[in-house]
Formats: sequence, structure tokens, C-alpha cells
Amino acid sequence: MYNVFLETMKMSSDEHPLPEKEMEKAKYWLLKAGENNNWRAAYVLQLCYEKGCMGLPIDSEKSVYYKNVVAKFGPNSSFKRDTLKRAP
Repeated sequence: MYNVFLETMKMSSDEHPLPEKEMEKAKYWLLKAGENNNWRAAYVLQLCYEKGCMGLPIDSEKSVYYKNVVAKFGPNSSFKRDTLKRAP
């Protein structure tokens, strides 16, 4: 779901913004991915609800909710650090 969002957004540029129908499609898949605890989508949604983007309103409660999704399901930085320490 998140990949559909990314691929749709890749078609956009400053000179050629996405048509409204495509932007709605991208937003739909981003929201679906966030609802399914995809931490990457949750990070984008956190920022969108914090700053307002993609037609999503500023909503501090939703921003905090998605921030918590990122914290719970996102990569664990200590795991990466421990793995690097064990490397020969």
C-alpha cells in the first residue's frame, strides 16, 4: 500500500503536479498503509497532520497517534547499533 503511494507521488513534479484524481489515490493508499501500522506511512501522516499537507488538515491528536505508530513499529535504532558492535 505504501509503495502504491510512493509510485503515484513519483509521477509528480513542480512543473507537472498530479491531477486531483491521482492525488486522491495517493492519499487513499497512504491512509490505508498508516491504518495497517506501516511505520513509513505513519511517519508521513505524522508530518502531514502536524503541518498540513496532501489536503489533510492540521490535527495534533492524529499527529501524535501516528508518531506513536512510528515509535512502536519503526526500526529500533538500538538493534542496529548492537548488530554493528558484533560485526567482526
